[in-house]
Amino acid sequence: SRSTEFASTDGWRRLASNDDDLDDGDHCSSNYDPYAPLKQGIDELPVGALIATTIIIMTLGSLAAGAGIGGGGLFVPMYSFILLKSGKAAVPLSKCTILGAAIGNFQVLSTEKHPVTKEGPVIDYETSSFMQAGELLGVVFGVLLNMVLTETEIMIFLVVLLTYNSYNTLKKGVTKWNAETKAKEVCNPYLVDCENRLASAPFRLDD
Repeated sequence: SRSTEFASTDGWRRLASNDDDLDDGDHCSSNYDPYAPLKQGIDELPVGALIATTIIIMTLGSLAAGAGIGGGGLFVPMYSFILLKSGKAAVPLSKCTILGAAIGNFQVLSTEKHPVTKEGPVIDYETSSFMQAGELLGVVFGVLLNMVLTETEIMIFLVVLLTYNSYNTLKKGVTKWNAETKAKEVCNPYLVDCENRLASAPFRLDD
């Protein structure tokens, strides 16, 4: 019929077309590539978005390094909504950013001594080695899910995960703040018997 012929012709036109709007708009098209934003040259990216994202990522990366976290949950939204406009493409770029930050942190911390004992490295190599298996397993499943899930599903998971992590981080921060406030009330840091008074206090700083 004429309608079937028109649909077939329109489908072939969409597959053969080089128009980015057609390819990006139709996620079911065989030409759709969710990682296309990563294949652009740096001169093809919006200058304003590139500058803003660079400043934000450097700021968030510094905060993440100081807090001792990877920062992936902070990088992915910035890349998704500001620079690349794609959740799938933002994930591998975030991993590259985390790798660079990890290398920089290791170079800085590998030469420092433990702040309390003044002996041995500040990095706990045994604990970090023990955690590698679980981290790599999580990365493998994360990459597989990023390939299988749609953009919408990835964004839903991202919102749920970030909300949960933000709540736990804020709750822990408030708890630490209250504990340190109580410690200041119990002990004057200039007193010699500060440690003894804290040891006899009815609370702990790590609670």
